[in-house]
Amino acid sequence: MFLEDDTKSKLPAFVCKADADTRSDNNISTFLDYQIAITYQIAEMAKDAYFCKDVYVNFRKTKAVIKLNRVDGPVTIEAVHKLKEFAALHGFKSMYIAKSHSIKFDAARA
Repeated sequence: MFLEDDTKSKLPAFVCKADADTRSDNNISTFLDYQIAITYQIAEMAKDAYFCKDVYVNFRKTKAVIKLNRVDGPVTIEAVHKLKEFAALHGFKSMYIAKSHSIKFDAARA
């Protein structure tokens, strides 16, 4: 998992990330192999479409989340549409911009 700018945690970021990674490792078993593979494929496509510092994949209780951290630079409309269409085709319900530097894709669990 990851901390967003508006998160007010008093713990260091590495502690929060370790906790989120542990929860993600526990939750991944509730997803089908197909959903896991598609989630990582969309993460790779997003990494290619956007200029970003990091890509995080996190499996939550009810959905998978891909976060692109510190998106910077020009993005072509064609790349965004291609990514949105692929994500929708494979069950991703939403794509939203959390901040100007973070974009998330959500997939509901089967």
